[in-house]
Order: sequence, then C-alpha cells, then structure tokens
Amino acid sequence: MALLRSKTDLLNDYEAIRAHIHETQEPVYITDEKGVADTVLLSAEAYRKLTEHSALQHFLTDAAQKIAADGKHPEVDVLAELEKQGF
Repeated sequence: MALLRSKTDLLNDYEAIRAHIHETQEPVYITDEKGVADTVLLSAEAYRKLTEHSALQHFLTDAAQKIAADGKHPEVDVLAELEKQGF
C-alpha cells in the first residue's frame, strides 16, 4: 500500500522515506499543507519501468495507426525482401 507523508516529513526524514521506496517499490505520496496528495516519489527503477511500458505502448499504437492508414505491414515487407535476397 502506498505511503502518504507530508512535505515536512520528507524534509526531516528523507533517508527513511527513500529506504521505504526502494524496499517496497511502492510510491510515496507527499501532501501539501491541506493534506492533499501533491507529489509522488518513485525509485528510479520503478520510474524506468513505468516509462518503458509507456514508450512501448506509444510505439505500438503509432505502428498500428500507420498500418491502418496505408494498409501495409512493414514487417512483412522486410521478410519478403530478405527472402528475395536468399536469407
């Protein structure tokens, strides 16, 4: 379960919060003065995984849109060309 901490806690207890993030691989939500979640902290590894998935999804969506627009399947074209060359 994600941890909710105040910005004062972050300033005063950064090392413990950082350790929690790395041990659990869960985000920590930092709240504003009113106790409303304002910022989310993630480990660099968790962020990398999150953005990798997002980048892959974007790539696949873009490829699907291009195929739908022109009706071509680039991977088939490449395989056909390789077959022509005897590979």
